[in-house]
Amino acid sequence: MTLNGKLLVEFLHKLEKDEAWQLQHLRDLEEQPQREALLLLGNRPVEVIAETETAPIEVDLSSLPTYEVYL
Repeated sequence: MTLNGKLLVEFLHKLEKDEAWQLQHLRDLEEQPQREALLLLGNRPVEVIAETETAPIEVDLSSLPTYEVYL
């Protein structure tokens, strides 16, 4: 088989299509557990999870170092 520019371009285009298909297939496999979980929920009511109140974060600004502005 002789290899010329046209055959090489056709091969590379086919390879790109195959790679794109494989990447899409991997994305579909990654999303499958989420889809199954959503479909299995069906008409079940959504459970509400009560959030506990957390104290606000306190930051002592007086302990921060002061930097000079260099121009």
